[in-house]
Amino acid sequence: MVLIYPALDTTMALPTYTQFPDGPVVSAADMAWFYAHYAAPDHEWTSSPIHNPDLSDAPPSLIITADVDPTRDDGTVYADMLRAAGNESELVNFAGTFHGFMQFAPTLTTASRAQRLVADEIRRRLTGS
Repeated sequence: MVLIYPALDTTMALPTYTQFPDGPVVSAADMAWFYAHYAAPDHEWTSSPIHNPDLSDAPPSLIITADVDPTRDDGTVYADMLRAAGNESELVNFAGTFHGFMQFAPTLTTASRAQRLVADEIRRRLTGS
């Protein structure tokens, strides 16, 4: 599984929601709007995976986070939870980046590196090499 700046906690209680309330790009208010329009109102784990009581059978994962992003802690906490449940999970935070930075490849070399990392991970999982 590859997660790119994932939004995984509909409660928005993690520190980066208050650390970066105005984004850039995606604000905490934007995230609240998104959650209000697609997530279960009771924050059940099916729309808020951080609250899943059993992650023991999760697939191997690569989680990419953007450094200046309200959702950064979602990815960080989830990677920690996956590893604590015995799963393989690689977390890569791209310093100085923002939510959506990967769309700026090839102009932004960091975005190109992130895209290559994702492509390499998918290739490795599909081919076993």
